[in-house]
Amino acid sequence: GAAAGALGEIFGDTFISLVYLPAIATQLESSINRMTLVTHATLLSCVNLMQESLFAMSESTLLEDLSFLTSRIIQPLLRVIVDTQAVFPEGTRRQLCQSVVDILQIMCSKLGRETAAVQVMPVLEMFFMYFAVLYSEGS
Repeated sequence: GAAAGALGEIFGDTFISLVYLPAIATQLESSINRMTLVTHATLLSCVNLMQESLFAMSESTLLEDLSFLTSRIIQPLLRVIVDTQAVFPEGTRRQLCQSVVDILQIMCSKLGRETAAVQVMPVLEMFFMYFAVLYSEGS
């Protein structure tokens, strides 16, 4: 995590956008399609790298990459978190959920109040919609 974040800081936003984000998306996609103990660790590693990457990104790069982040990273993470068929080791689902909340918080603080209200609101609505569906199915 910290070493990867340091590389992102050294090489800059372009490195994060062209190397880290696609790698995270690819790892998430392959992990979600075949859940094992190893892929659970991969999911956790991806969200940690995502958090470190967000810290190193500028506001302008975050805005440029927001659609990719939402569609290729956050949405797949949310889908697997609320998938009642996915079996996780104890605490992993909660940890992933907290990591998504942390990612959203980092994004909002980077973007500022006004921009976050416009740009991140659809992601937050999706986040709460997924959990509303999960809890309505569970009851």
